Amino acid sequence: MDATSDPPNLSQEAIPEAPDPPFNGVIEVQDDQGNLLAKMTYASGILDGLTEIFFPSGGTAQKLMYAQGLLSGEAFLYAEDGQMTHTLTYVDNVLNGPAAFYQGGAKTMDTLYVKGVQEGKTIYYTPQGTISAEAFYKTGQLEGLFTFFGEQGNVIRTASYHAGKLEGPSITYYPNGQILEEALYQANLLEGERHQYYDDGSLKEIAVFAEGKPQKSVQFDKKGNVLPPQQGTA
Repeated sequence: MDATSDPPNLSQEAIPEAPDPPFNGVIEVQDDQGNLLAKMTYASGILDGLTEIFFPSGGTAQKLMYAQGLLSGEAFLYAEDGQMTHTLTYVDNVLNGPAAFYQGGAKTMDTLYVKGVQEGKTIYYTPQGTISAEAFYKTGQLEGLFTFFGEQGNVIRTASYHAGKLEGPSITYYPNGQILEEALYQANLLEGERHQYYDDGSLKEIAVFAEGKPQKSVQFDKKGNVLPPQQGTA
């Protein structure tokens, strides 16, 4: 799963300058074959209202709202097959407000932009529409707890981020809710002790890491007996 999704670049190529004198109304743009490329709404010679951009095949590519020449309000983007790809919110040409991303017609992410960068809570979805993960952003970088969910809505992993990097505890769970692994990260690298458990909760392994590299480990059977180094199994 990608932690971030960059917003698309909106096509402005089909939008011409308004004619003189200052124009009020809708202008249509066509290509040499007569295919409609764009419809723009002007007020006093400035884009103001709905602008629609079309694929050469005729389908809608973008629906944009302008206010006094600046993107303001909701923007809807589509694939050539007609399926939604993005819904975005603009204020004065800058992403500012809720945004949603889609793939194959299914929503993959709900997020929020403040002055052009991701901020606050982001929700990721499976193709079936259930929540697969929740994360938090601060000035465009992951910050705080990133939670992953299983098909039944159960938590399967939590990981802590700071300034876009894994930093702090990470806990992975079995489907039955028992802890599978407890680990610590510094700057995306394992650091210190990592504990792994059997699905009944008994300790399976203690491993020590330094800057992401394993230093030593001790493995146990389900009764708590230390296993010889070559007999440990996953």
